[in-house]
Amino acid sequence: MPPKVGGTKTRAKPQGSGRSGAKKGPVPRKKPNDKALDEIRKLQSSTRMLIPSMPMSRLIREINAEIAPEVSRWTSSALDAVRESAEAYLVKIMEDANLCAQHAKRVTIQVRGIKFFPSLFHRYRYTTCETHKRLSRSTIKSSLK
Repeated sequence: MPPKVGGTKTRAKPQGSGRSGAKKGPVPRKKPNDKALDEIRKLQSSTRMLIPSMPMSRLIREINAEIAPEVSRWTSSALDAVRESAEAYLVKIMEDANLCAQHAKRVTIQVRGIKFFPSLFHRYRYTTCETHKRLSRSTIKSSLK
């Protein structure tokens, strides 16, 4: 007989179902919107851009060709800046539409919610600018007297 190598003794694992002595309950089912919430958390924690660069650059160049065909070259940093500002604008619109949906006690955003906020703030901005112009003109006239 050959000599034994490695003098450590190991205990044999008991054959069975593979479960430990404690009974485990059933695995809790996930709710239908858990996947969406997980995706939202993942996207909020990341800092990457969500709009793909090539389709966005094609869109920018197409719009540019219609508006100003004499400008045909774009630097990559200019394309990235436009892409970043477009994404920030779209995120802001979606946040506002979500606020509108929450106010109406809904979970789903709707087209009317997306259209509502820009029109509201455009009116507000225009009104305050006109009021500010009148106030500044009147204060200038009164200070000159």
